[in-house]
Amino acid sequence: MDRTKPILIDGVDVCGSFTPEDIVSFFTSGRLRSITDRGYVTQGTEDGTIQFVPWTESLHFRKPQTYVSDDFVDVMREEVEREHPILRRTPQERQMAMAMRIASEVERTGHVPGLTDPQVNAIVGEAWRLGEPISGETIVALATQLLEQAEKQNREADSHRVTNDFMTA
Repeated sequence: MDRTKPILIDGVDVCGSFTPEDIVSFFTSGRLRSITDRGYVTQGTEDGTIQFVPWTESLHFRKPQTYVSDDFVDVMREEVEREHPILRRTPQERQMAMAMRIASEVERTGHVPGLTDPQVNAIVGEAWRLGEPISGETIVALATQLLEQAEKQNREADSHRVTNDFMTA
């Protein structure tokens, strides 16, 4: 951009240098919008002033483009798996973890989260009575039932998923 000839936009010579206070006053007066509408962007200079440059000459748009490598996803997956390994639990471990969560919640609040007392009673039967202490076997039975229901719901949801297969025979 030739800075020897003045270019006036809404009374502002965009070839000059401005202080941050000048830019703020252009903004508050509405003149900054007309300058940017014409394709000029602000750019800081080494001496601490700000100048307007066409957006095509902005340093932001002249940065070299960095692209991710082809194996980016594989490298990222390996890094995540190394830092946060997937721990597989046996069905018994899942059942006991669920039972412990239920027991702590029952002890804390007096009921199973997400279920009403009649729902819990329907699952485990007469062992569930309001206000009476709950045995460990009852809590394990409840956890087992809830895990079985969740597994059944997951299988049902999986059966409705559509998988696109672009392979041709």
